[in-house]
Amino acid sequence: MDIQTLLHNLHEEVSCSVCMSKYTDPKQLPCLHSFCLQCLNGIQRTSGQRDKIVCPECNGTFRVPGNGNLNVLPTNFKINSLLDVLAIKECNTSGVKCGNCEKTSEKSYYCFQCCSKCWCCSFWCYDCISFHNGIKANKEHYALALKDFQDRDFENILKRPAFCRNPGHEKKELEYFCKICEVGICNACALTQGHPTRI
Repeated sequence: MDIQTLLHNLHEEVSCSVCMSKYTDPKQLPCLHSFCLQCLNGIQRTSGQRDKIVCPECNGTFRVPGNGNLNVLPTNFKINSLLDVLAIKECNTSGVKCGNCEKTSEKSYYCFQCCSKCWCCSFWCYDCISFHNGIKANKEHYALALKDFQDRDFENILKRPAFCRNPGHEKKELEYFCKICEVGICNACALTQGHPTRI
């Protein structure tokens, strides 16, 4: 699918099949189907089973790791990227919330490096972008005004890698999949935590 087709069909790509709304905190089941965390919590509550969940798409039954805590399910980074693209596309009509001051603004910037580390800090309002750019640790960051986005910039968002969520590994890309834990892990996790992996 080319970028123009994807941008045209974006609402379909970011709609949860349970609530039929835009994904919020998309989590991925082992069958690779994704749903809002809130929708999965509702399914789990209704079923009465804390340690298992049934996928509403394929009806597969899966063990929930972490004593039934659905928060530990892997985040679907691809859907989060699509949600960022949608926010950028719709910014001129609805604005986007700044990850720093939480003010909603149409005059906003998107930082390609901040988005990799923390999903909530991808967007910066006009007032906060100078603060962002003044931080020494951000000197290598590339922030672009949303009004200046081109097709190649959307493609760069969609191609960004997923990073490890374990403390101390936040800058390491996910490279492996642990068969036991059923989560993506970085090279450091594979070496230091003894995960059996497959590439």
